[in-house]
Amino acid sequence: MLTGRFGDTSRRPFLEGRIYLPRQRSLCFDVSFLVDTGADRTMLMPDDGRASGLNYSQLTGNETIGGVGGPLSCFEEDAIVVLSFSLCNLE
Repeated sequence: MLTGRFGDTSRRPFLEGRIYLPRQRSLCFDVSFLVDTGADRTMLMPDDGRASGLNYSQLTGNETIGGVGGPLSCFEEDAIVVLSFSLCNLE
Protein backbone atom coordinates (compact mmCIF):
# COMPACT_ATOMS: atom_id res chain seq x y z
CA MET A 1 0.00 0.00 0.00
CA LEU A 2 1.43 3.39 -0.94
CA THR A 3 0.74 6.07 1.64
CA GLY A 4 0.73 9.78 1.03
CA ARG A 5 -1.27 12.89 1.71
CA PHE A 6 -3.83 15.11 0.09
CA GLY A 7 -2.77 18.63 -0.88
CA ASP A 8 -3.73 21.25 1.67
CA THR A 9 -5.66 23.31 -0.86
CA SER A 10 -5.96 21.11 -3.94
CA ARG A 11 -7.23 17.91 -2.25
CA ARG A 12 -5.13 16.00 -4.80
CA PRO A 13 -3.18 12.85 -3.76
CA PHE A 14 0.57 13.26 -3.27
CA LEU A 15 3.33 10.77 -2.47
CA GLU A 16 6.69 11.70 -1.00
CA GLY A 17 9.62 10.33 -2.95
CA ARG A 18 13.30 10.66 -3.63
CA ILE A 19 14.80 11.12 -7.10
CA TYR A 20 18.29 10.11 -8.17
CA LEU A 21 19.55 11.21 -11.61
CA PRO A 22 22.41 8.84 -12.59
CA ARG A 23 23.92 11.20 -15.21
CA GLN A 24 24.18 13.96 -12.57
CA ARG A 25 25.84 11.56 -10.16
CA SER A 26 25.69 13.50 -6.92
CA LEU A 27 22.15 14.77 -7.41
CA CYS A 28 19.61 13.10 -5.13
CA PHE A 29 16.65 15.00 -3.71
CA ASP A 30 13.20 14.66 -2.14
CA VAL A 31 10.06 15.75 -3.95
CA SER A 32 6.27 15.43 -3.64
CA PHE A 33 4.63 13.56 -6.53
CA LEU A 34 1.06 14.15 -7.64
CA VAL A 35 -0.52 10.75 -8.27
CA ASP A 36 -1.99 10.65 -11.79
CA THR A 37 -3.04 7.14 -12.76
CA GLY A 38 -3.69 8.23 -16.36
CA ALA A 39 -0.23 9.71 -16.96
CA ASP A 40 2.21 8.11 -19.37
CA ARG A 41 5.22 9.83 -17.80
CA THR A 42 6.40 11.33 -14.54
CA MET A 43 7.12 15.04 -14.73
CA LEU A 44 9.37 17.12 -12.52
CA MET A 45 8.14 20.70 -12.34
CA PRO A 46 10.65 23.54 -12.93
CA ASP A 47 10.37 24.88 -9.35
CA ASP A 48 11.32 21.45 -7.96
CA GLY A 49 14.24 21.16 -10.39
CA ARG A 50 15.60 24.57 -9.45
CA ALA A 51 15.18 23.93 -5.70
CA SER A 52 17.10 20.65 -6.04
CA GLY A 53 20.06 22.22 -7.82
CA LEU A 54 19.35 20.45 -11.11
CA ASN A 55 21.88 21.50 -13.77
CA TYR A 56 19.64 22.13 -16.79
CA SER A 57 22.68 22.63 -19.07
CA GLN A 58 23.49 18.89 -18.70
CA LEU A 59 20.05 17.77 -19.90
CA THR A 60 19.57 16.46 -23.43
CA GLY A 61 16.69 15.28 -25.57
CA ASN A 62 14.52 18.39 -25.61
CA GLU A 63 11.06 17.49 -26.96
CA THR A 64 7.57 18.94 -27.04
CA ILE A 65 4.76 16.93 -25.47
CA GLY A 66 1.02 17.59 -25.45
CA GLY A 67 -1.39 17.61 -22.55
CA VAL A 68 -4.54 19.18 -21.21
CA GLY A 69 -2.75 22.52 -20.74
CA GLY A 70 -1.33 22.51 -24.27
CA PRO A 71 2.15 21.79 -25.64
CA LEU A 72 5.10 21.83 -23.24
CA SER A 73 8.84 21.79 -23.94
CA CYS A 74 10.49 19.07 -21.84
CA PHE A 75 13.74 17.17 -21.35
CA GLU A 76 13.74 13.40 -21.05
CA GLU A 77 16.12 12.07 -18.40
CA ASP A 78 16.54 8.60 -16.90
CA ALA A 79 15.88 8.67 -13.17
CA ILE A 80 15.46 6.36 -10.22
CA VAL A 81 12.38 7.24 -8.17
CA VAL A 82 11.95 5.74 -4.69
CA LEU A 83 8.53 6.04 -3.07
CA SER A 84 7.66 5.35 0.53
CA PHE A 85 5.27 2.45 1.08
CA SER A 86 3.79 0.36 3.85
CA LEU A 87 3.37 -3.39 3.82
CA CYS A 88 0.03 -4.67 5.03
CA ASN A 89 -1.47 -8.08 5.71
CA LEU A 90 -4.64 -8.51 3.62
CA GLU A 91 -5.64 -11.87 5.18
